[in-house]
Amino acid sequence: MMLGGGGRIALSTKARVRRSELLSSKDFRTLLEQPSVSAVAVSLDATHYGKTLEGLSLDDIRRTELEFRLGTSVLREALAFRSYMGAGYRRLLDLWLQVYDIEFFKDHFRRRFGADPTAAQEEERMFGLFPDFRPTLLDRNALLAAQTPGAMLASIRDERLRAALKETLPVKDDGTEVSGEDACRVSFALGMTLDRYYLDSLYKAVLAVGGMEGRLLARLVGVRLDLVNLYWIYRCRRFFGLSPEQALATVTRSRCRVDFDLLSRAASSELPAWDDVLEGTPYAGIFRSDEEDPSIEEDPSLREAEVELRLCRVLCRVAGEMFRSGAPGWHNVGAYLMLKGFEVRDLITVIEAVRYDYDRRRVGRLLILNDLAGGEGGGR
Repeated sequence: MMLGGGGRIALSTKARVRRSELLSSKDFRTLLEQPSVSAVAVSLDATHYGKTLEGLSLDDIRRTELEFRLGTSVLREALAFRSYMGAGYRRLLDLWLQVYDIEFFKDHFRRRFGADPTAAQEEERMFGLFPDFRPTLLDRNALLAAQTPGAMLASIRDERLRAALKETLPVKDDGTEVSGEDACRVSFALGMTLDRYYLDSLYKAVLAVGGMEGRLLARLVGVRLDLVNLYWIYRCRRFFGLSPEQALATVTRSRCRVDFDLLSRAASSELPAWDDVLEGTPYAGIFRSDEEDPSIEEDPSLREAEVELRLCRVLCRVAGEMFRSGAPGWHNVGAYLMLKGFEVRDLITVIEAVRYDYDRRRVGRLLILNDLAGGEGGGR
């Protein structure tokens, strides 16, 4: 799977250059000071996002259109690396980008069988902007033509994944498929199965990469795997009232530093005891209450935002480690794409704050890459 030394160096150099172009704290302060969404768009047009915003009327742009276009920039950046890659690296990139296939499937399933029966218009536009991008996990045309849950599952190319998804679909007493709201109710289970497949497949692939490059890739993806497993258990216990056994059933098959014993102890413990459970691991304190801001415990949405912020900042620091290692390889591409995705999330947070006139100071504190309150920051 490894490229020659020159190819790895060229790939890593490009990733480092792209990383240096990420927006600064000063840029985000400027964006937060803008009076309107259109003013934010005009400011972004003067940055490297100008190409992403080409063809749009920025003076009267809608929030949803601006956020959609910014979201496409991550895929644009990912595809720009392809010409620097050999066949093995391209397969790894395709696997990394399967997250777009999965989100497309989940969103289309919810829209088809939920309250809004329209097609997944944003994903349609996404693929329209990138005609050279070919989904590898599913047959997109077959998915769009599907009228039943079973037909949607048939669009999945991986036979084992298709079988696992089929197990989550209930059937009527006469053996026929459910549809409508009954089908929509299983969208959560379908989504969890897809997410587990993605993370397990990606981690398995990076473990097959040898040398220093493989070890760094395993850390980059493995920390993400650990955090997702802990976060899924946390959500199951906090919001859904699931039993420890039910919460454990949601985790991936793969393990990095957080083994099944630790996951079991977390699932069996009350959330206030998680600090003790995770003590001595790299993830201690992530789920701790913010004693300096009691309103976070009073408002579940703020509590959730705080936990997600800590998870993302851990990943940002690990991405920073990839570049500081000095080793050339695919891990630099993965680290950059991770940071780029967080930057887009921060931009959407800013746009929402400007559009709905949220407290700009508090919003600045909730940015992943640039903590404008002067806190721990993101690890660029």
